[in-house]
Amino acid sequence: MKTRTSAEFLALVVLALALSLPPRAQAAPAGNALRFVNGSNSHVRISGFGNRAPTNEITIEFWQLATFAQQQSTLSLTPDTGTNRINVHVPFADGVVYWDFGDSGGPGRLAYTPSAPFSVVSESGTPISNAIVTISYPNDNTQVGPFITDGAGYLTVTGQRIGRTVTITAQQYDIHGALVRQGIVALAGGFTSGVNPVTVAINPT
Repeated sequence: MKTRTSAEFLALVVLALALSLPPRAQAAPAGNALRFVNGSNSHVRISGFGNRAPTNEITIEFWQLATFAQQQSTLSLTPDTGTNRINVHVPFADGVVYWDFGDSGGPGRLAYTPSAPFSVVSESGTPISNAIVTISYPNDNTQVGPFITDGAGYLTVTGQRIGRTVTITAQQYDIHGALVRQGIVALAGGFTSGVNPVTVAINPT
């Protein structure tokens, strides 16, 4: 098995498997983790794992901080065979999280896209429809959107990057195009896998 990444991350991988380890939780010293800096093809190899890996059920736990989504695997079994695969992309270059165990072209693949359902509210807490929402990643000067909230003041955006500093801006304009309300939310830790609800309160400018 290889543990590899193309992005800087901190990872602690715990494989609760039928190996030579005692059947109990293994304590790890505090403050210890693997660190790969811009680690193209950087990895830790566990020899002989494939001969002991389970074939019908597996539990994999890890903690990871990836700086951005790209073509990368958090861990993978080698040789990499599509019909007999253990591979985890968290996330891949398309922003999708892929978990493979078994046949990755069939039932052995789980894929989901991290999403962020945004709600935009006024200073009184009233939802704001037709507010313009933009998502910015300041580290690489990229921007996603603009998006417009629905009649209930909500919108859902998928495929966002994980673990990247992100800024969400919501704005409301009057019929003449003048900015009347604005709100900004900054998430230093960025989005995580799964659903990330975000509320942006906008106030008079």
